[in-house]
Amino acid sequence: VAALSHLITLRMPRNGMRSLPATLCQLVWLHTLDLRDNKLESLPIGFGQLTALHTLDLAGNSLEVFPPPLEALTQLVLLDLTSNCLSRMSYMIGRFLLAEAILLGGNALVVFPDSLGTMGTPVLAVINLSNNGLHKIPAALCSVVSLRRATFSGNALSELPAQMGRLKHLEELWIDFNEISLLPPTLGGWQALRHLYAHNNTLKTLPKRIVELVDLQTLTLSSNQARLACLPCLPPRPICDPRRGGGC
Repeated sequence: VAALSHLITLRMPRNGMRSLPATLCQLVWLHTLDLRDNKLESLPIGFGQLTALHTLDLAGNSLEVFPPPLEALTQLVLLDLTSNCLSRMSYMIGRFLLAEAILLGGNALVVFPDSLGTMGTPVLAVINLSNNGLHKIPAALCSVVSLRRATFSGNALSELPAQMGRLKHLEELWIDFNEISLLPPTLGGWQALRHLYAHNNTLKTLPKRIVELVDLQTLTLSSNQARLACLPCLPPRPICDPRRGGGC
């Protein structure tokens, strides 16, 4: 494969591969590498030489730790490690300042490094940490103000940090199937939020500031074990009469 020195895109999903040939690391012009749904448990030491990679798909493999060679690939725009066996995440994930999407759903992460947003200004728009074992969202993640979609479904979260109110560009938030009993009063800061999925938690009520989410289109609250006792009253809005000139 090393002879294909001008290769830019390589897709090898669903081949049952348990390891990669070292010669793969010589394809230094690769931009996209798809290794989804194999049986990889590690990556070659020289994998970090693929510094032109923008998209790396390792979903559906058998990685138990964040492969050390990946720490050198800080130019990645998309990193997909969904449905592996990861129990630890490298603190160096905070160096991935060019990443627009980091997908880590369906692993075994109990904690997530408090490093994203502390090693520079990231451009991260999408993060997926669903179906892990997280008990809290790292505070540093709340400083990644570029986030537009965040997925924390199916964890063991009991609360959301108040600092999440800083995520003023957040458009979609998934926190369903957790143990959250109260949403932060700072949620009024989510002025761009359009979709909030909070079903299957233990919510008893909603913060009054939820009425400030004027662009909200989807709100799911079904199957909250503590049952919602009350909802905040929505402020009255003027009714538009097309027969009246000048609007409402």
